[in-house]
Amino acid sequence: MGNKNLFLVGCVHVDPEGPYLLQKLLDELNPSDITVEVSPTAEPGNIYNLLLPELLYLIITDPILRKRISRNHLTFIADFLETRGYELTISAKYQEEGKGVLHKVDLPKTRSTNGEIILRKNMQLPEILSEFNDAVTNMLKYLLNLEISSDIEVLTPIAYAIVFSLLNEEIRKEIIRKIYEYEIHQYIHPNNFSRDIYMAKNIREVYENGKGRVVHVGGLIHIYGEYNNLYNYLSDLNPTRLKLIDVQTLNL
Repeated sequence: MGNKNLFLVGCVHVDPEGPYLLQKLLDELNPSDITVEVSPTAEPGNIYNLLLPELLYLIITDPILRKRISRNHLTFIADFLETRGYELTISAKYQEEGKGVLHKVDLPKTRSTNGEIILRKNMQLPEILSEFNDAVTNMLKYLLNLEISSDIEVLTPIAYAIVFSLLNEEIRKEIIRKIYEYEIHQYIHPNNFSRDIYMAKNIREVYENGKGRVVHVGGLIHIYGEYNNLYNYLSDLNPTRLKLIDVQTLNL
């Protein structure tokens, strides 16, 4: 383990267990400062408030999808979307409890909904793969053929939510595990490079000006990605990096 006063925590943004695991980690590490991979204007709940109306409209207007999504599916979907952005929500709660100071260290105006996906009527699985641009949806290409009645354009988290609602818990956990273990290709967005440089500068300032332990909470790829990533930019500080999924088995 590296520097025990600087932790870089890699999260999978769509991990349904993410909120619980992050809360557990913060309680164990008890940091004085938390830096989070969000823009300065980001607020808890913004993503949920944005996505839920669009999701409901999508289900209502697409007859095949409306027939396939039951009340139980909708409950799961709503809960899933509410946990989107858990990295900020849990960290903000930690600050509200007076346990530490929250710092939003990403570039201003960073898009937090991961782009859009176009699903076309009667798409086959290889075509769906070409439209989905991240690890979760690449994995799902052979698990589910999401039938729709017409061409639709959806935000990526909505695609996650719909597909995950139609899978059992065991398969969902296996998908998340494979993402954490890099058994699934991770998409490196071109914006990652400038974001990592910017975040590294801000994290360094928090660490050098802080009075205790600093924990950075961000996307897995920024910390473990196979490119000159955030961890590399802070390597002179010898930070301890870990995957959120490993929290339950670590001796911290």
